[in-house]
Amino acid sequence: MATLLNKQSGQVTISVTSITATPDAYVLARSILLFSYRGGDNETRGSACSGEKTNTTTLTFSRNFDIAADLIIEWQLFEFDTDVTVEDFSRAGEGTVAINSVTLANAFITETLSNTGTSLGQNNYLRSIFNSQTEIELISVGTPTAPESRGQVVEFTGCSVQEISRTIANWGASSTTAIITSVTEVDTILISTQSSTATSDFDDDWSRVTLTDDTTVTMDRVASTNITTIVWNIFVLEFTDGTTSQKAQHTLADADATDDITITSVTLDESGVILSGASPWGMSHGNAAVADDDFSDGAMTVFLFDNVTVRLTRTNTTGANGIYYQVIEWNAALAVVAEAADSPWFMPVGDISE
Repeated sequence: MATLLNKQSGQVTISVTSITATPDAYVLARSILLFSYRGGDNETRGSACSGEKTNTTTLTFSRNFDIAADLIIEWQLFEFDTDVTVEDFSRAGEGTVAINSVTLANAFITETLSNTGTSLGQNNYLRSIFNSQTEIELISVGTPTAPESRGQVVEFTGCSVQEISRTIANWGASSTTAIITSVTEVDTILISTQSSTATSDFDDDWSRVTLTDDTTVTMDRVASTNITTIVWNIFVLEFTDGTTSQKAQHTLADADATDDITITSVTLDESGVILSGASPWGMSHGNAAVADDDFSDGAMTVFLFDNVTVRLTRTNTTGANGIYYQVIEWNAALAVVAEAADSPWFMPVGDISE
């Protein structure tokens, strides 16, 4: 069964087109990078952000255009023992990527995306799926505008994975559901992406993906004004190695920039937190009551402020944001935590603040 050996986390800011973070040395093929970000404006080329593990001491976060608005990134890097294998991939545009063979019942994909488009639309969404044990595919409804997709294929011993697809043609409703094989909810999290015949408004296009009960996943959005076709690909991860989760919906109200959410106490050096929204930047949003495409209203960072607090933050405050947070407490054996020295809030564990 997989065991967490080390956790590192930090914050960096993209002021031009890229920024690096410098964690302590880690093993690339056993480490999972997860991150969220806030900021940007209404141009996706400067607001959509990809991230990758560049080498054993470097993480790189990139966007395709230098806009005036910064992107602030909260990253988490989890290093495991040999029961976890991670293969990093990158691709320009949609299409297939050859990978090393994985056991599909234990494998999932994380994906991030930067883009050169000037407005939100169907070419800004890429859905990631397994075609076989040795191939994944990135799929868009539109023609992606020079996207750069970077992600990870993870094979996790001690994790039972269901990969489900849900298509809604000409979706005029605000929510829909998918039925899954029964899971133990406390042991389960969701990771999802979508392709979409999207418009340019977050309230119609950004969806939240929630584990409603042990057999149901719900996808919802704020508005149903525009008739769109959306295809979701959802990885349902049920851990059998002792990893547990806390999950709940939460609304960041109109005009609010920050919310602190109280959770049951976790061990910081064994825990992380993600959001579940369906897009390549899904860990930065849920559904958004914003009738525009300004990322600074809809994109949020999420991190564990302390052992009982999840902190949500966005740059601008127009519209409410409905999110689904997932706190993961990994199976660990004397895990070591490190806040990277390049983080502006670097300090010893037990006294973390921004």
